[in-house]
Order: sequence, then structure tokens, then C-alpha cells
Amino acid sequence: MTRATGIFALLAGSLLAACGGAGPVEPPESAIGLDAELARVSALAASCSGCHAVSGGAIVDLSDYTEAKLKAALETYRTDMDGTTVMHRLARGYSEEEIAAIASYLGAGTQ
Repeated sequence: MTRATGIFALLAGSLLAACGGAGPVEPPESAIGLDAELARVSALAASCSGCHAVSGGAIVDLSDYTEAKLKAALETYRTDMDGTTVMHRLARGYSEEEIAAIASYLGAGTQ
């Protein structure tokens, strides 16, 4: 091997090493945060499905509710201190931000 060929091989190898081999590409931190937030809101909204299933029954199905209608209903339940239903007690356990997130999540299919 000539000296020029050896130098070329060394440089080429260095460039290849610098460009690859870093392992799997991780998603940006913002994407991880969005996935975590979606999982959190999904878990909050899943608690509604125990009573408000699409199959019907005595309790209203939420699938036709818009985000605005869901948010208004949950905020009313949350702030009505005279209310004694299960919904009044449940809604008082959520923050305004959680109510907005739940309404957005459940109402997304009705816009």
C-alpha cells in the first residue's frame, strides 16, 4: 500500500466513523413529551368510559358531544357546589387544565 493510499484509507475510515454508528436515533424531547401527555390525557379520559360507554344504557353516551359541550358540562359539574351526583364529585377532582384536556380528547371526533 502506498503512503497516499494509506492516508486516503485512514481519512475515509475516520469520516465513516464520524457519520455512523451512533446507534438508534432518539425522537426529540418534544415528541417524547407529546407522547407522555397523550398517554396521560388518554388515561384520564378512559375513566369516563366506565359509565359513558357507546353501548347505551341509562347514562348518556359521550360520542356525540363536542369539545365545547363536554367542557361546559364538566366545568358546571365541577363548580356547582350544591350538586350531589357522582359527576359532581368526580369533576371536582380535576383541574381546569385536566377538564380542558379531557374535553379536547373526547370531543376530537365530533368536530
